[in-house]
Amino acid sequence: MVSLYLQCSPYERALRYLEREVSPEAGAEAELELPKHPYTSLQAVATEMAHLDIQGIKAVTATFLGNANRDEDDASRYKALYGFDYREGALYDKVINVDERSREANFGKVVASLQGRGGGAWFGS
Repeated sequence: MVSLYLQCSPYERALRYLEREVSPEAGAEAELELPKHPYTSLQAVATEMAHLDIQGIKAVTATFLGNANRDEDDASRYKALYGFDYREGALYDKVINVDERSREANFGKVVASLQGRGGGAWFGS
C-alpha cells in the first residue's frame, strides 16, 4: 500500500475554489488580482479574496471560510480520536505539491508516483 498526500497552498486553494464555485473567469481574475505571496492560512487568503471585484464575493468568501473551518474541525476531531494530524506530510510515503499544475498534470504525477512505488496494480496492470 502507498499513501499519498496532495499538498495545495492556501493561495492555490482559493483560486481553485473561485474557479469551481463561481466561474473560470472569477478564478482568472483572482489570479491577476490576489497578491501572490505565501499565505499562512486560508483565513489570510480569504481576507484578501473578500476585496475582489466579483459579484457576490462576500457570500463566496463566507462559504470558502466555512469549508476551511469544517476542515479544521475534522482535523481536530481526528487528532483527538487517533492522536495525529492527518495533514502532516511526514505521515505519507509521498507528498505531491499540486500548485500551479493542471488536473491532468497532477494526475500524471500521482500515477507516476504510484507506478514508481509498485502501485501499478491500482490501475489494472
